[in-house]
Amino acid sequence: MPSAEETREFGGEPVAAEIVETLPAVRAHEAIMAKGELSVEEITAQKHKIVEIMQAVMTEDVHYGRIPGIDKPSLFKPGAEAINVALRLAPVPVSERVFDGDHLTVFATVTLQHIPTGLVIAAGEGMCSSKESKYAYRQESRKCPACGAAAIIKGKAEYGGGWVCWKKKDGCGANFADGDTAIETQEAGKVANPDLPDTWNTVLKMADKRALIAAVLNGTAASDVFTQDVEDHPPATAPEPARSEPPEHRQNATAVPTPTSWPKVKDAIRACDNPDEAEALYGAFLRAATYHLYGKTSLKDITADERKVMLQKAAGAAVWLAEHEDETQDGPFNFYLEATMRQAWAAMLDGTLLEIPDYVPPEPPAPEVDEEAAELARQAFADPS
Repeated sequence: MPSAEETREFGGEPVAAEIVETLPAVRAHEAIMAKGELSVEEITAQKHKIVEIMQAVMTEDVHYGRIPGIDKPSLFKPGAEAINVALRLAPVPVSERVFDGDHLTVFATVTLQHIPTGLVIAAGEGMCSSKESKYAYRQESRKCPACGAAAIIKGKAEYGGGWVCWKKKDGCGANFADGDTAIETQEAGKVANPDLPDTWNTVLKMADKRALIAAVLNGTAASDVFTQDVEDHPPATAPEPARSEPPEHRQNATAVPTPTSWPKVKDAIRACDNPDEAEALYGAFLRAATYHLYGKTSLKDITADERKVMLQKAAGAAVWLAEHEDETQDGPFNFYLEATMRQAWAAMLDGTLLEIPDYVPPEPPAPEVDEEAAELARQAFADPS
C-alpha cells in the first residue's frame, strides 16, 4: 500500500498519487483541484492526444465527417466512444422523459467518469423530441387505385392533364382524369405522423447521443479538433469548405471547385449530361432536404441563416456528385444517377436517404426531323393514282 504521502483523496477514497499524475489533462474542475493548475504543456499534450486518436483510430464518415462550409470535422457518436475508450472515460447517462399525448421529449445528461479513479470529468446535455419536424411529420404520396403503388404524379396539360401512375416509380402506367375522387381525396404532401410511438426509441437514442458528444467535447479538449454533430447544430456562416480526400478512383482527377452561390450550384449540376433532367432531379432532392431539416419544401419559407446552411449542403452534394460522375456512366440521368444523387445528399445529411415523391422528369425534347428525308419518304409511298 502506498504511504500517506503517496496518496491523495478523490471523493473520500485514497488513490495513488502516481495515478493522479497520469490523469488526462482535462478541463474539469475536479482535475484542477486534484492536481493544482494545469500547465500549458499538459493542455497542449491533451490536444495532441485527441489528434493522435483521430489519425490512428478513427475513420472518416464513420467516427467523424467533414461538411462543406465547416472548418472542423463533425464528431459522430462512434468517434466520441473511441475517445472515451482511449482516455478511460465511462459515460453515465441520465434522462427525463416527458410525454404530451403520443409525443415524447427526452432531456438527457451524460456524465463522464475517469474509470481508474471515479473522478467526474465533465457532463453534457442534449434533448430530442418527436415534435421535431423530421419525426412529427412525413411526406405522403398519392397511391394508385389500380396497383397500390405510391407513384401518382400530375399529368402535364399538353399531354391531357389528369393523373398518371408513373412507371419510373414502379407504377403501372394507369391514367386518371382530373377530378377523380379516388386520387384527389387522398392526403398528400406534409402530413402528421400517425405512428409517433415508432419514433420513441429513436428520440431517446438521439438525446443520449447529443448529450454524449457534448460531454466528450466539454471534458477532453476535443472541441479544439471537432465540432458538435452538424446534424444537430447547423452552422450560420459559410466559409470556404474543407473537403475530404476524393475516393480512390478519383485520386488523380482534377479537384472539383465548390460552388459558392446558388447560380454556381445550378451551373455545376447543368454541366452533367442531360442538364434539364439533372436540374429537375436535383431540385427535387433540394426540396426534400429542406423539408427534412426544416419542415419546409421551399427556400423562400426558411430563414436567411437556414438558407446559408442549405447552400452549403447543396454545394457539397454537387461536388460529391461531380467526384462520383463515373458511377453514372451507364446512362444519362436514369435510375443510376438518381441513386448516386441520393447518396450525394446522404453524405450531407449524416446518412439520411431522401425520397422525392414530387419529382416529375421533364419531357424529352422532340426528335429533330430531316424534312428532306421525310419528303422523299412521302413521295415513295404516295398513292400513284
